[in-house]
Amino acid sequence: MAWSLSGEATDAVANAALVACREGKDHSSWPAKKSQPSGDGASPAPEPAAEPADWAGLLRYRPANAALAATACRPELVLIGDSIIEAWTRAEPQFFAHNSVNRGIGGQTSAQLLLRFRQDAVVLGPKVILLLVGTNDIAKNAGAVDLASYCENMQAMVQLARASGVQIVLGTIPPAITFYWRQMTQPIDAIREANAWLRDFARHGQLELIDYFAATVVDDGALDPRFSHDGVHPNAAGYAAMTALALPVLAAALERASAAG
Repeated sequence: MAWSLSGEATDAVANAALVACREGKDHSSWPAKKSQPSGDGASPAPEPAAEPADWAGLLRYRPANAALAATACRPELVLIGDSIIEAWTRAEPQFFAHNSVNRGIGGQTSAQLLLRFRQDAVVLGPKVILLLVGTNDIAKNAGAVDLASYCENMQAMVQLARASGVQIVLGTIPPAITFYWRQMTQPIDAIREANAWLRDFARHGQLELIDYFAATVVDDGALDPRFSHDGVHPNAAGYAAMTALALPVLAAALERASAAG
């Protein structure tokens, strides 16, 4: 199903998202159990609260972030996103050997990433953040989502980074004509729409963008089979191509950040 394009971002969007994140206002996935009256009329003993699932992955990198903070060393570059980012370290370890850290989590959507974006990227104090997410929004991994919601999440993350003086580089969503875990999904039109919005957002917002889609798509909208074994995730050749695309853009962004002080 194709998405409809959203309008311009407002500071209120990012602020509302951040306030909701900090104050934990959305507890819809943590339903409270109601106590049932006992047979003798006495008040029942309170049930122990069930430990909620870590829906946003807030705990995933907390030890690594604490260890990094303890060294008083700031990474120059943070890459954050879904499984495409997460697996990059295994495929191209040398790419992360020079003061860069990986904060990808497989299966995540932009809504989940927004909740952990500050703690897993901005607070680490990098000069540059590479943000690549969207495949799982289109796959509806966390439920139905429209393009407007995806755009608001991306806008909010960009504003969080910029408010802390961090340069951000966006990546377009890689191509796919099907998701093997969502056989009924026909994603290509939604991917094209999201990427058209990302390009427009980057152009008007003076953001750097790495167009992975344009570099890896074939005629039918699929991910070039040379770059993937499952049509979604990059293989070794795919990551080599992604790294080659990323290096000059990230090097230029780091140079600008260093010059800006």
